[in-house]
Amino acid sequence: MQTALARFAFLLLIWGSTASGLVASGLINRPTQPQVLPVLIMISVIVTSAVFLRSRAVDAHLRALGLRLILALHAIRLVGGFFIWAHQHGHLPAAFAYSAGLGDIATAIGALVLLQLPDGTSFRRALLV
Repeated sequence: MQTALARFAFLLLIWGSTASGLVASGLINRPTQPQVLPVLIMISVIVTSAVFLRSRAVDAHLRALGLRLILALHAIRLVGGFFIWAHQHGHLPAAFAYSAGLGDIATAIGALVLLQLPDGTSFRRALLV
């Protein structure tokens, strides 16, 4: 399980570094190219889904992590509050800050609520909702 967690952390590091580089370059915040962010998100989802669906190794690693750990990782999405703060200080556009920020906060709160459920059938059913 530690190997699966280390690989997952490495993939998150790559994704985070790429996203940070794009933000630092100014590519995402260009008013003349508002379509860049949705396209990048769509590409990220498509590539991740393709890797997950086609790779037995990735599937095995994610399953080894367990649902609770994957769900707990969503608590970090409380960082959405930072997006709103960054907009209020002129660092992010409102369209991104509020939609992503509020969505991330709602997702984090939902994950934290689901983590309070005991293991078993009710936990798995709640995850399906």
